[in-house]
Amino acid sequence: MKWQSIQDLDDADVELHFAAASAVEDGLIIPLEVFAQLFHDHYADPEFAARLPDVDWTLVAWVPMTMTGAQLRNVGIPRLSQFAVDEARTLAIDQGIQDPRPAVIDH
Repeated sequence: MKWQSIQDLDDADVELHFAAASAVEDGLIIPLEVFAQLFHDHYADPEFAARLPDVDWTLVAWVPMTMTGAQLRNVGIPRLSQFAVDEARTLAIDQGIQDPRPAVIDH
């Protein structure tokens, strides 16, 4: 399921949008909070869509886990992926994408 397919299912209500994207054959298996920030909040955002047109989101494994700041500093990124991670970090800082959980904000 690619970006445009998810955008085509858009609904003003994030939960209905999420339900539609999850219900289709080979739909997304993703936490609602991640879906809201990644797909719903960026609906009709041409710059964001231009960065992700060919990603098959059904192949992405979403594994929730809690990590301390020290653990995050030790996470290794394969060199081939480092540019994408750096670009995503810059985009998140520039556009103010953040995790609204109090534990994350307080950290």
